Amino acid sequence: MRFHRYSGIQAHRTMEAALKLFTEAEFEKVAGPRSVARFREWHKRVKPEFQTTLCKRCGTTRTQSSWDIDFASMVHKVGAPYCMYFLNGYAMPTLQIHATMASGFNGQDREDATTIQNRHRECDVTLYTATSVFVLVMRMQSKIFSLGLDAELDACEKEMEPWEAQLKAAPPIVLLSDRSNDPLATNEDEREGNGSE
Repeated sequence: MRFHRYSGIQAHRTMEAALKLFTEAEFEKVAGPRSVARFREWHKRVKPEFQTTLCKRCGTTRTQSSWDIDFASMVHKVGAPYCMYFLNGYAMPTLQIHATMASGFNGQDREDATTIQNRHRECDVTLYTATSVFVLVMRMQSKIFSLGLDAELDACEKEMEPWEAQLKAAPPIVLLSDRSNDPLATNEDEREGNGSE
């Protein structure tokens, strides 16, 4: 029920973004007659249910970004072992798939050794993280449904130990380059390679 009611917030956000580019009449040609008024009324009805406090002292609130709590809070609530997969399984990939400086200047246009090494490491980390989460989920399923897969899952984890050791020993993935000709340099001298070293 709560998930359904939150769709009033999502529909309103989408509509308001669209109305920055289109007139209400143009929007309603796609979304249906009186959809602007309906979406606004629906939003007005459900908005109070999805407020979160920004400042307890002054009582400032804002509309939540999700129908429930944010993903990091969910992971924190469930705790170990899920917390250890948050960074490589969610936070870092999110930087790559959204319009961020990390994704915009990720070196995909370069073929130097560091860039290629970064891409290989990203693939290894992603595959390792996905495999680890899969084994964890299978272990939960085995317990819940009495499947008796403990020996097989223990063997999978044992096989992954060298992989994990290799990943831990590798250098970190460079998200933002510190090269002198990097467009992210802090000033023009640094971008042109004239910065003091």
